[in-house]
Amino acid sequence: MKAGTKRLIQNALFLAVAGSYYYYVIKPGAFSAVELFLGALLGLVGFWAVGNKGNRNFAMVRPFTGSWRMLVYWLMFAPYIIHFLLSILAGTGIAVFFSLEPVSILFWTLLGAMAFEYEVKN
Repeated sequence: MKAGTKRLIQNALFLAVAGSYYYYVIKPGAFSAVELFLGALLGLVGFWAVGNKGNRNFAMVRPFTGSWRMLVYWLMFAPYIIHFLLSILAGTGIAVFFSLEPVSILFWTLLGAMAFEYEVKN
């Protein structure tokens, strides 16, 4: 597959996931403000540790590049981790991640998009 085709697939997947995230998670308020705040902090740390490989130039991520997409993916993925941990602490379990609700389907789609992004290595 050519580099231009890969980049086009990556950008289309990113736009689809980001639009779905807004429509199914942000707009109806699927996460609380605390989960979103803690998720943002965890997303920054997760991106820095995994995606940026501990590089000090964390603030040098250029917009609309592969690393920028990964940063946004991490910011979208981390509230799910916080929600998962809080649901375990509350005793409600992890069944929400294995249901056919749009929010849980988006979780698995987001995980697949992140894996695809890491695999292609733009």
